[in-house]
Amino acid sequence: ELEAVRAVVAVEETDVASVMRALGTIAAEALSCELGAVYLAEGGRLEVIDRGWTLRAQPDQLAGALHALLDEGRFPYCVQDATIVPLPPPLDEERGIRSYYLLELQGLARGAVFVAHTDAAPRGFTQLCRRLGLRLAEIASAQLGVALTREWCLTEAARLHAEFGKLDAS
Repeated sequence: ELEAVRAVVAVEETDVASVMRALGTIAAEALSCELGAVYLAEGGRLEVIDRGWTLRAQPDQLAGALHALLDEGRFPYCVQDATIVPLPPPLDEERGIRSYYLLELQGLARGAVFVAHTDAAPRGFTQLCRRLGLRLAEIASAQLGVALTREWCLTEAARLHAEFGKLDAS
């Protein structure tokens, strides 16, 4: 658990997409999942992590499903048997997902983390996994908040630079 938390804290990527990929990869690896995704509500950003399993659904379908779940606010949400409690539409047609775990990202980085065990290595989520997932989502929210703030600052600095350039040209 400590190593996974350290890995999340140590993410050094600077752009939001890279931070999302790194955090999703750490979560999927730490929870021994073949599939992971990180979704940010602002801008509908999505990063999918394939660790031996590829979704047939399109990224926009996954983003839509995670957005709908985020609006429902049912977090954390752990399903040990996806045949009994299927994924939300249109992901309910995905075959091979055995168990899945949905975690909420909060604050500036409002969104969701989705991880799943598949037919490649079928298993469920232990209490330790569930507790670790909560910690990872909590720290990932802060890390993504920093990345989003950095992105906004760079965009705003570029905008101001362009506006000052117009003043200098006058």
